[in-house]
Amino acid sequence: GFWNDLYAATPRTPVTIGIVGLNVGIFAALLSAGAGIVRSSPDLLLAWGANFGPATGDGQQWRLLSHMFLHFGVVHLVFNMWALWDAGRLVERLYGYAAFLGIYLFAGVCGGLASYGWNEPRVVSAGASGAIFGVYGALLAFVALRRRSVPREILGSIGASAAVFIAFSLFVGALLTGIDN
Repeated sequence: GFWNDLYAATPRTPVTIGIVGLNVGIFAALLSAGAGIVRSSPDLLLAWGANFGPATGDGQQWRLLSHMFLHFGVVHLVFNMWALWDAGRLVERLYGYAAFLGIYLFAGVCGGLASYGWNEPRVVSAGASGAIFGVYGALLAFVALRRRSVPREILGSIGASAAVFIAFSLFVGALLTGIDN
Protein backbone atom coordinates (compact mmCIF):
# COMPACT_ATOMS: atom_id res chain seq x y z
CA GLY A 1 0.00 0.00 0.00
CA PHE A 2 0.83 3.66 0.27
CA TRP A 3 3.07 3.46 3.36
CA ASN A 4 5.02 0.46 2.08
CA ASP A 5 5.75 2.21 -1.22
CA LEU A 6 6.67 5.43 0.56
CA TYR A 7 8.94 3.71 3.09
CA ALA A 8 10.61 1.71 0.31
CA ALA A 9 11.34 4.89 -1.65
CA THR A 10 12.44 6.91 1.39
CA PRO A 11 13.10 4.63 4.37
CA ARG A 12 14.47 7.34 6.65
CA THR A 13 13.77 10.99 7.36
CA PRO A 14 17.19 12.35 8.36
CA VAL A 15 16.34 15.99 7.61
CA THR A 16 13.29 16.02 9.90
CA ILE A 17 15.23 14.19 12.61
CA GLY A 18 18.18 16.55 12.19
CA ILE A 19 16.05 19.69 12.37
CA VAL A 20 14.22 18.46 15.47
CA GLY A 21 17.56 17.50 17.06
CA LEU A 22 19.10 20.86 16.21
CA ASN A 23 16.15 22.74 17.70
CA VAL A 24 16.21 20.67 20.90
CA GLY A 25 20.00 20.99 21.15
CA ILE A 26 19.89 24.76 20.74
CA PHE A 27 17.12 24.98 23.34
CA ALA A 28 19.26 22.97 25.76
CA ALA A 29 22.18 25.31 25.07
CA LEU A 30 19.90 28.30 25.71
CA LEU A 31 18.84 26.77 29.02
CA SER A 32 22.48 26.39 30.03
CA ALA A 33 23.01 30.05 29.06
CA GLY A 34 20.25 31.13 31.45
CA ALA A 35 17.08 30.91 29.38
CA GLY A 36 13.89 30.14 31.25
CA ILE A 37 12.22 26.82 30.60
CA VAL A 38 8.76 28.41 30.40
CA ARG A 39 9.63 31.80 28.92
CA SER A 40 13.02 33.05 27.77
CA SER A 41 14.16 36.62 27.77
CA PRO A 42 13.83 38.31 24.38
CA ASP A 43 17.24 39.87 25.04
CA LEU A 44 18.86 36.44 25.34
CA LEU A 45 17.17 35.22 22.17
CA LEU A 46 18.21 38.41 20.42
CA ALA A 47 21.82 37.71 21.41
CA TRP A 48 21.49 34.20 19.96
CA GLY A 49 20.05 35.33 16.60
CA ALA A 50 16.34 36.07 16.93
CA ASN A 51 14.79 38.13 14.16
CA PHE A 52 14.55 41.79 15.16
CA GLY A 53 13.75 44.58 12.72
CA PRO A 54 16.52 47.04 13.61
CA ALA A 55 19.22 44.33 13.66
CA THR A 56 17.97 42.37 10.65
CA GLY A 57 17.55 45.55 8.62
CA ASP A 58 20.99 46.81 9.63
CA GLY A 59 23.01 44.13 7.86
CA GLN A 60 22.29 41.09 10.03
CA GLN A 61 20.17 39.23 7.49
CA TRP A 62 21.49 35.92 8.87
CA ARG A 63 18.82 36.37 11.55
CA LEU A 64 16.24 35.41 8.91
CA LEU A 65 17.73 31.91 9.11
CA SER A 66 18.83 31.65 12.74
CA HIS A 67 15.51 32.76 14.26
CA MET A 68 13.78 29.56 13.16
CA PHE A 69 15.97 27.45 15.46
CA LEU A 70 15.25 29.46 18.61
CA HIS A 71 12.20 29.11 20.87
CA PHE A 72 10.80 31.22 23.70
CA GLY A 73 10.07 28.29 26.02
CA VAL A 74 9.51 24.57 26.25
CA VAL A 75 5.81 24.76 25.25
CA HIS A 76 6.76 26.77 22.15
CA LEU A 77 9.48 24.24 21.30
CA VAL A 78 7.38 21.12 21.96
CA PHE A 79 4.41 22.35 19.95
CA ASN A 80 6.57 23.31 16.98
CA MET A 81 8.58 20.08 17.07
CA TRP A 82 5.42 17.97 17.39
CA ALA A 83 3.95 19.64 14.30
CA LEU A 84 7.22 19.28 12.41
CA TRP A 85 7.58 15.62 13.39
CA ASP A 86 3.99 14.88 12.42
CA ALA A 87 3.99 16.53 8.99
CA GLY A 88 7.72 16.71 8.25
CA ARG A 89 8.34 12.98 8.01
CA LEU A 90 5.56 12.59 5.44
CA VAL A 91 6.56 15.66 3.42
CA GLU A 92 10.23 14.64 3.47
CA ARG A 93 9.27 11.23 2.08
CA LEU A 94 7.01 12.76 -0.59
CA TYR A 95 9.55 15.34 -1.81
CA GLY A 96 12.91 13.80 -0.93
CA TYR A 97 15.66 14.99 1.41
CA ALA A 98 17.09 17.95 -0.48
CA ALA A 99 13.75 19.36 -1.62
CA PHE A 100 12.31 19.04 1.89
CA LEU A 101 15.29 20.89 3.39
CA GLY A 102 14.86 23.58 0.75
CA ILE A 103 11.13 23.87 1.48
CA TYR A 104 11.75 24.12 5.22
CA LEU A 105 14.50 26.73 4.99
CA PHE A 106 12.81 28.78 2.26
CA ALA A 107 9.52 28.88 4.18
CA GLY A 108 11.33 29.79 7.42
CA VAL A 109 13.21 32.63 5.75
CA CYS A 110 9.99 33.85 4.10
CA GLY A 111 8.29 33.74 7.51
CA GLY A 112 11.14 35.83 8.89
CA LEU A 113 10.79 38.31 6.03
CA ALA A 114 7.03 38.52 6.61
CA SER A 115 7.64 39.15 10.30
CA TYR A 116 10.23 41.78 9.49
CA GLY A 117 7.86 43.56 7.10
CA TRP A 118 4.69 43.23 9.18
CA ASN A 119 5.75 43.93 12.74
CA GLU A 120 6.64 47.13 14.36
CA PRO A 121 10.43 47.28 14.62
CA ARG A 122 10.52 46.35 18.31
CA VAL A 123 9.18 42.77 18.08
CA VAL A 124 11.72 40.02 18.72
CA SER A 125 10.74 37.01 16.62
CA ALA A 126 11.84 33.40 17.05
CA GLY A 127 10.51 29.95 16.29
CA ALA A 128 9.99 27.40 13.55
CA SER A 129 6.32 28.19 12.88
CA GLY A 130 6.91 29.88 9.52
CA ALA A 131 8.94 26.92 8.30
CA ILE A 132 6.32 24.47 9.58
CA PHE A 133 3.51 26.36 7.86
CA GLY A 134 5.60 26.01 4.69
CA VAL A 135 5.81 22.25 5.25
CA TYR A 136 2.01 22.11 5.54
CA GLY A 137 1.76 24.22 2.39
CA ALA A 138 4.03 21.82 0.51
CA LEU A 139 1.83 18.92 1.59
CA LEU A 140 -1.28 20.78 0.46
CA ALA A 141 0.37 21.50 -2.91
CA PHE A 142 1.36 17.85 -3.32
CA VAL A 143 -2.18 16.69 -2.60
CA ALA A 144 -3.71 19.33 -4.89
CA LEU A 145 -1.50 18.21 -7.78
CA ARG A 146 -1.89 14.49 -7.10
CA ARG A 147 -5.37 14.19 -5.65
CA ARG A 148 -5.50 10.42 -5.28
CA SER A 149 -1.89 9.76 -4.31
CA VAL A 150 -2.26 10.17 -0.53
CA PRO A 151 -4.97 8.13 1.22
CA ARG A 152 -7.78 10.07 2.92
CA GLU A 153 -7.11 8.63 6.39
CA ILE A 154 -3.55 9.95 6.31
CA LEU A 155 -4.73 13.35 5.16
CA GLY A 156 -7.39 13.35 7.87
CA SER A 157 -4.82 12.64 10.57
CA ILE A 158 -2.35 15.25 9.30
CA GLY A 159 -5.21 17.71 8.75
CA ALA A 160 -6.38 17.31 12.34
CA SER A 161 -2.83 17.91 13.61
CA ALA A 162 -2.48 20.95 11.35
CA ALA A 163 -5.77 22.36 12.64
CA VAL A 164 -4.61 21.96 16.24
CA PHE A 165 -1.26 23.60 15.41
CA ILE A 166 -2.91 26.52 13.63
CA ALA A 167 -5.55 27.00 16.34
CA PHE A 168 -2.92 26.89 19.08
CA SER A 169 -0.69 29.35 17.22
CA LEU A 170 -3.53 31.81 16.68
CA PHE A 171 -4.89 31.39 20.22
CA VAL A 172 -1.53 32.04 21.86
CA GLY A 173 -0.89 34.92 19.48
CA ALA A 174 -4.20 36.54 20.43
CA LEU A 175 -3.81 35.81 24.15
CA LEU A 176 -0.25 36.96 24.76
CA THR A 177 1.23 40.30 23.83
CA GLY A 178 4.43 40.33 21.82
CA ILE A 179 3.68 37.05 20.03
CA ASP A 180 4.56 37.17 16.37
CA ASN A 181 1.74 35.75 14.24
